[in-house]
Order: sequence, then C-alpha cells, then structure tokens
Amino acid sequence: MDAATKTHNSGEILEAACARNASVELHQFGIADGVLVARSRLLGLDDRCVYLDTPKSYGPPLSLDRGKIVSVFMLLSGKRHEFKSRVVQPRCTVNLNASTTVRGISLSRPKRIQEGQRREDYRILVAALDPIAVHFHEVPEGDVNQCPVDIVRFSGRLIDLSRGGFCARVDVTERAKFAPDEEFFIQCRFPEDLGEITRLACARHSCSIAHGEAHRVGFRFLPWCPKFTKPQEHIVVRFCAEQERQSIRRAK
Repeated sequence: MDAATKTHNSGEILEAACARNASVELHQFGIADGVLVARSRLLGLDDRCVYLDTPKSYGPPLSLDRGKIVSVFMLLSGKRHEFKSRVVQPRCTVNLNASTTVRGISLSRPKRIQEGQRREDYRILVAALDPIAVHFHEVPEGDVNQCPVDIVRFSGRLIDLSRGGFCARVDVTERAKFAPDEEFFIQCRFPEDLGEITRLACARHSCSIAHGEAHRVGFRFLPWCPKFTKPQEHIVVRFCAEQERQSIRRAK
C-alpha cells in the first residue's frame, strides 16, 4: 500500500458521513466513455447497504444495474476517503424520517475505506470538466533535447492529473498502441488561465476503452531540466489545488 494511503474500518466514517448527508462522487472506469462520473449524497446505511440520493451524471450516465462496480469518493472533515462497492438496488425508497421518503439507490456496505493521498499528491479527476487537450510528441532515442521535424505527434484528452503524472484518453486513430516506458514530451493548457505545461513523461500502462476505439493510458512525469521542470510542477499543483477547493465548496 502507498505510504500516503491509510485504510480504516468503515463504520464510524460512514455513520459520520451519512449524518452530514455528505456529497460523494461515483466513478466507473474502463467502459465505453473512459471514466463516467456522477454526484450524489449519502442518505443512510444499515448492516448491508449504503443508501444514496439518485445520482446526477456529468456527461454520459453511469451503468447502475444490479451488481455493477462503482468507486465512491467523498470529503469528510477535510480528508478524502474512497471505497469500492457494488450496486444492490438501482432504484429504491429511502426513509429519511418517519414521514419523509425519497427515491435513491443502494450500494453494498464496504468493510474498509481508504483515506486519500496527501493533498499535494491528489489525483484529480478532470474528465467531468470541459475537455482538456494533451498534445504529445515522441522523444528521439538517445537525446531528449532533439526534436526532428519529422517526429511523430498526436493528441489526446486528459482524464485525471496529479503532481506525479496523469491519465489520458487517446483515440486509436491518433496512435495505435503504447509501449511501457515509452517517452514523450507533452503539452497541456489548463482552463481559467491556470497555466500551460510542457513536460517529459513516460507511458506506464494502457488499456482499451470505447469498444476498442481508444486507449486509456497512464503516464508518469520524468525529471528533465530542473530550472524548467520546477515551475511546471507548481502549475500542476496549483491547478489540482484549485480543483480540490472547488470540490470542497460543492460539498458544503
């Protein structure tokens, strides 16, 4: 387990979160649209299930059929928590009190909940935002500072981001395959005038999504020129921190 991640018994955390009707994000990965995201609120729990308000999707809706796996992320007392669960009932009636009921869904109650990473290492999901383009060009063998005019260039779309790396969707029409540790220079401009980065990165893993029409590729940032890389890292941290502040404001 990563040193920045702690695992807790779920009971006290879920009870506190339900008492506050904490906001949560539901994510599904590796399906046709890459990463699907929805927001909801915790309404209650019992020995078997956690009950949520009917999720509201950003973009294409999640697949919430019985048995489908979802990842649940929430903020509680300034800390991020996450757990994996399965859909028990896609539609159910939730009793808020003796006289009030609402429509919602139920998920299997997790035994363990992970406390998220240190703030500076948060992996921020950006797939729910307006699309952020990532532009790649291959690094020539032997010298990363060379940039031949015939170098291969292609583009993708940012899925998530942290200080240490990012994940992107790349259509197969842009690039057919990725090899582990293959290096690229990447360029990315963040919205709201939060800056632009040019970083050296290497592919770490990839999988096929969108019925084989695209790749979901994880990249790790690599050290390059220290005087250049450090300000670029600050831009990434600043963008991630701003997204985290917006997430906290939405949760209140």
